[in-house]
Amino acid sequence: IQVDEETYRGLKEEAHVRGASMAVLVRETLRAYLGLAPKGKKTLKDFPFISSGSSDQGDLQPVSERYDEALGAIHLS
Repeated sequence: IQVDEETYRGLKEEAHVRGASMAVLVRETLRAYLGLAPKGKKTLKDFPFISSGSSDQGDLQPVSERYDEALGAIHLS
């Protein structure tokens, strides 16, 4: 989106005051202008795929903390 210098400065200042990015402000403003419902913050319920699977971590459990070793074991095999 291209805007004039005055609009850009105003947007940048408002983003700074709110502690948000200029992109967030543009999205919120456009949604409000178009009469769309504001999007709320995402919660864990919005991501049902998290923890939906399982894997065999073998002797390197927890792989999330020992991923370098796990990748090395895969590379050597």
